[in-house]
Amino acid sequence: MGLAKSPTLPLTSNEKASLRKAKKKMRDIHQLEVMELAEMLSVPY
Repeated sequence: MGLAKSPTLPLTSNEKASLRKAKKKMRDIHQLEVMELAEMLSVPY
């Protein structure tokens, strides 16, 4: 069997930059609380 492809999120460039600024990697966001992620990305929850 081949390796499973990681799921992707349709993030904007600004949202990706916000994750980098918070020193979070895409592979780690599944461990974040929804409110914490929303605050990092500056999106309403």
